[in-house]
Amino acid sequence: MNTKDRLFTNKMILYFIIPIIIEKLLLRLLDITDNIMVSHLGEDILAGL
Repeated sequence: MNTKDRLFTNKMILYFIIPIIIEKLLLRLLDITDNIMVSHLGEDILAGL
């Protein structure tokens, strides 16, 4: 397949993927932080998150 036949180049795809990966990592960090903040309240509260 020629590069002219492609809709996106590899560089363009990389530019799309990097912000998505950063967003997912930040959301995961927020989930971990929430769990740490409420972990002392008990298992029932933690299950609600």
